[in-house]
Amino acid sequence: MKKFQSYINGTWIDSSTGEIIVVDNPATEEIVGEVACASNEDVDLAVEAAKKSFLKRDLVDMHPMERSKLMRTIAIELRNISKEAGKLLCYENGKLLSGAEYEFQDAANYFDYYGGLTDKLEGSTIPVSKGVVDYTILEPYGVSAHIIPWNYPISMIGRSLACSIATGNSTVIKTPELAPLAAASYLTRNQKRNTIKDWFVVLVAILSSSFLIFKQPDLGTALIVLASGCIPVFLAGFPLLILIILIMVVIISSPFLWASLTPYMQQRVITLFNPESDLLGAGWNISQSKTAIGSGGFWGKGYLNGTQSQLDFIPESHSDFIFSVIGEEFGFLGIFFLLMLYGIILYRVFKIALNSSTEFSRLATTSIGFIFLIYIWINVSMTVGTLPVVGVPLPLISQGGTSILIHLVAFGFVLSMKRRQTW
Repeated sequence: MKKFQSYINGTWIDSSTGEIIVVDNPATEEIVGEVACASNEDVDLAVEAAKKSFLKRDLVDMHPMERSKLMRTIAIELRNISKEAGKLLCYENGKLLSGAEYEFQDAANYFDYYGGLTDKLEGSTIPVSKGVVDYTILEPYGVSAHIIPWNYPISMIGRSLACSIATGNSTVIKTPELAPLAAASYLTRNQKRNTIKDWFVVLVAILSSSFLIFKQPDLGTALIVLASGCIPVFLAGFPLLILIILIMVVIISSPFLWASLTPYMQQRVITLFNPESDLLGAGWNISQSKTAIGSGGFWGKGYLNGTQSQLDFIPESHSDFIFSVIGEEFGFLGIFFLLMLYGIILYRVFKIALNSSTEFSRLATTSIGFIFLIYIWINVSMTVGTLPVVGVPLPLISQGGTSILIHLVAFGFVLSMKRRQTW
């Protein structure tokens, strides 16, 4: 049995009075769903939220083409759910299945039609005397309330809601008491929440992959894979309680985790806190890296004039420790310029994510941005001595065809998401 809440001010809520509408199949009298029955207080909250949105000019200031894109996205979703939600409308309304499915197609047509008119809104102007410039400015009215009838609920929602969005008005929808389920299903497509089982399956897959890489042994890559998997999970709304429990488990099991590290991994962690204890051994990489970066000063020593890098004091100067070479030869100015370029890339990625029209593109694009940031953070922190030395390249700078190729493929995906945002 389907259960639906009211969606008010970005939150799913039950009726303030606890009252529900029980929906039954008119043919069999079987109960097919429940819908929260909004009280007067709930209606006031909905209208107030719509008013705030209008005053913020969420739709008013949206570019007509962006508004059109939004409406076309709604049309696509309506067609995608027509068969599934059409059955629901058939059960609660008594329509023929073909007629119920057609309602969703009809509503989609309304959104496509009015979506094409968002940049073509016209008005009439009363003629005045010669030599006088006369024009009309069209403004949305404000908050509109849509009371939907039971006989054609989806079509009527499409016909009225599409006009409201096209003209920039904020909207409150009241679904019909006699047939609310199909309308609620259409209006609440994102109501579904992931279950504990869903989160468990995903986490097991991520942890298993990371563990297998760790046993190679390759701690750096394992951490990257772990972060790459966990970021979209957390962005998707991972429960805070489970997160706290996992953190507690990690803290409690830290002695066992330490014991599971290979001797060289343990030595890298120990060296992080006291690199001077073995300057000619485990602490060599960090000490030489910090020496190179510090000797660069503000302007640097110049291209190919770095002593630490050119005399091979810095290990893996072409890959893992390329940041040290940049710091020595180009100084603080070169590092600032490099980080600024990274900042511009990240800004563009997150901006594309923010403007994404689907949950998938938002999560995928945001995750790519964070993974790119993690690579930068780990490599830079490693070279300045704030993280243990691991084999993580500096994105798009370090020598290595695989790393560069994967990052370019990822950015290609981001650009494809950007392309989907324009018509």
